[in-house]
Amino acid sequence: MNTDDYLLFLENAYSKHFTVEKDTQVMDLPIDIYARFSHVGGRTFVTQKDIIDKFETNEFCFVKSFSELNIDNINIFLTFLKMTAEKIVNPGRDHKCSYITGVIVSNGTVDTDIIKIISKFKYTKPYLFYFHGWSDIRLIIVDLKNNSVYTNSEGKKVKKVYQPTLLNK
Repeated sequence: MNTDDYLLFLENAYSKHFTVEKDTQVMDLPIDIYARFSHVGGRTFVTQKDIIDKFETNEFCFVKSFSELNIDNINIFLTFLKMTAEKIVNPGRDHKCSYITGVIVSNGTVDTDIIKIISKFKYTKPYLFYFHGWSDIRLIIVDLKNNSVYTNSEGKKVKKVYQPTLLNK
């Protein structure tokens, strides 16, 4: 499987529910796919106009492919994802949570040191002591050479979606 086929697969999957931009720059970093989703939910009492509360959830997905994956590339991408929690997320009274999903697509074999870094990575950013919600970073590496997916603990929740073997079906 090659990178272009996998990126097309992700673009098609995202486009069902997300707003998708291809080959764009976000905060001076070239990104292959930038997908964003926002949902506002709420509870009402008797009628639709009697709103008790409402909440907003967001997901921002950044997909970047690397021909050669090394620790420097990983550190640059991790720094970028942390900055997005500061710059892109707009917390407010109705904000519940925002998920920032960073997807790294690699054509080469992923080194065991990189797998360790990914699996140990954890980032949660509370806003106003969680009164304005929080952000979590999901980190995913897709190894196209071995048809494997490696994630951090938050990324395990969406690991199935990124399996390259789904493309072969």
